[in-house]
Amino acid sequence: MKIYVAAKFEEKDRVRLIYKRCRENGLEVTCDWTVEDDTGMVGEERRAYHQKCAQADLDGVRACDVLILLPHEHGKGMYFEMGVAIALGKRVIVVGQDSDDSHKPCIFCKLPQVQWMPDIWGAIIEAANP
Repeated sequence: MKIYVAAKFEEKDRVRLIYKRCRENGLEVTCDWTVEDDTGMVGEERRAYHQKCAQADLDGVRACDVLILLPHEHGKGMYFEMGVAIALGKRVIVVGQDSDDSHKPCIFCKLPQVQWMPDIWGAIIEAANP
């Protein structure tokens, strides 16, 4: 099984640990965006680098069998990635507690094809079992 983890970029250290656990459970990571770093880049170089990273991330979503989302109230790109995964018919697992009285973190997390798991380790085990 191939996996993509969508999360806020500032959570990259957590995602690195998650990727390690995924690999230990036989999952293939389609794109390791945690290694992206634009430090020192400016202007056109930075714009071109961001374009390259965005394309790699999108290709990672396209290539995955399962997308795991680590929701964050200030997240942006992760919800775009989730939308692409849903549009492509990929399995989507959101980590956390679903709440019927709220659209947080995103109304699209309420779609019936989106699965919720209370913790990341359960999500990884679920992703490893088709």
